[in-house]
Amino acid sequence: MLKGKRTKQRSKAQLTKIFSNMGLMFLILSILFANVSQSLGSMNYYPDNKLRINEKIHQEAFIDHVYTPLGTYLLPEGSTIKVNYTVLPQSNSSVSFRYYYDEHNFTIWSPIPQNCILAPGEFFEGTFTLQTGLTSRLAEVGFQAAVTDGLTNATVHWWYEVLVTGKTPAAGFLVISGALILLSLGVIVHSKRKAIKINE
Repeated sequence: MLKGKRTKQRSKAQLTKIFSNMGLMFLILSILFANVSQSLGSMNYYPDNKLRINEKIHQEAFIDHVYTPLGTYLLPEGSTIKVNYTVLPQSNSSVSFRYYYDEHNFTIWSPIPQNCILAPGEFFEGTFTLQTGLTSRLAEVGFQAAVTDGLTNATVHWWYEVLVTGKTPAAGFLVISGALILLSLGVIVHSKRKAIKINE
């Protein structure tokens, strides 16, 4: 009888320990997810609640001989974005545009953005759809720009508009995954408790 009580107490302690560990693990995963979301925000992630589809974002940069990054918002896979890069007419040099991911296959935009050189007053425009993003399933259309004549400078104006926003794994995905894990463990623990009662 005493042995049965000890077994029950040990089972309850193990059960409490398992659920405590699972709760802690779920809390850690939630914190990690929040940190990832924050870092994405700091990386110019497309803020759905602030921008409207088809709203143009305009930016301008002073370019010299050092390659300067000229990018867009980070967008999820399935997004379509239209971009326009213009070297302003008052610039003193042509500008070389080098696509960020030219040497790697980290991201796949369709079509693939091409490197080019634009003279003052020239521009290029294109519409791109993200097929494959980085590990976070996000990417931007981005170029590094530098003047072709190292002793001069230029000004680049670029704009972009999001035509379609793809889907990203939301916080709900993490919550559902965690809930399923906890539910599965609950079923396993319940089965073990039933087996212990039967053996008693």
